[in-house]
Amino acid sequence: MKRQQSIIDYVREDLDPAIWTLEDDDVKLRPEVKTQLIDTVMSALDDFDIPESAVKGLFVYGSLLTNQYNKKTDLDCRVLLYKEPVGKLYPGLTGDEIFDYLHTKLHDIPLDDSRHPLNVSIMIEGEDEADQVLARTKYDAVYDVLEDKFIHNPVIFPDEFDPQEEFKEERDQVEVVMDYLDSTLRDAKNKTIDYEVLEEAVHQVKHPEVLRRRLETKLQEIQADLSQLVEDYEQIKDERTKALTINTEGNPHSEPGNVLYKYLERYQYLDILKKIKHIMKRGLEREEIPEVEKALGISK
Repeated sequence: MKRQQSIIDYVREDLDPAIWTLEDDDVKLRPEVKTQLIDTVMSALDDFDIPESAVKGLFVYGSLLTNQYNKKTDLDCRVLLYKEPVGKLYPGLTGDEIFDYLHTKLHDIPLDDSRHPLNVSIMIEGEDEADQVLARTKYDAVYDVLEDKFIHNPVIFPDEFDPQEEFKEERDQVEVVMDYLDSTLRDAKNKTIDYEVLEEAVHQVKHPEVLRRRLETKLQEIQADLSQLVEDYEQIKDERTKALTINTEGNPHSEPGNVLYKYLERYQYLDILKKIKHIMKRGLEREEIPEVEKALGISK
């Protein structure tokens, strides 16, 4: 079972003691967590020739700054880089593109003794939300790792909050979306298997011309399905962004767009869609079919 988190999790008594400790009445990151977090980030950046001096800030945010989490919830961390030194090293490169090079060093890294996987994102000064430091509302806590303090306080939800009761109506929409994704993913999976069968046969039959044409058509069909899934993923993300930026007195995390995102994350659909998006960035050629098979669960 992969990650679950945030508004759809059950309320715990307090913040996770595997991550947080109390020092002189102040909640702080545990020293060993802070050290591993800084060392992991700085080592990855150093491997990409980005010096420590280019780091403007390092912030922890998300569910582990609340009392709604479980043992596999991500520790979300945002690295904010100064624009000028990064621009001199890598002109035109975005934070997301830097992350693409470093994702194996920064994503799903287990934090010692805490069970929580580390999930790092990278932004360059001036990009999108970078200057907002992740806190849109009072429901968005933020911890400054380098300063070792909260800059937006922890969020404690009331004991009576029950996500199963709270999101009954939203679950109906979740079921509709999951049924649609199941159908599209099944089609892509079946076509990918058909492609492998055709590719094996084309090298063994006496007259392969017809099979070669079918092979090319099948590759185009797979590409169409995967392109549609990437569009679906972007729409799901956009709906979540709209939900979190909505002008409301209530908790924007409870808006349907965010609730849908969290359930799709819980049931691992987003993991698959993210892998597909990464593959499709390079375009779909024969060489990418093994990666498609892994993403769709056909092979390991």
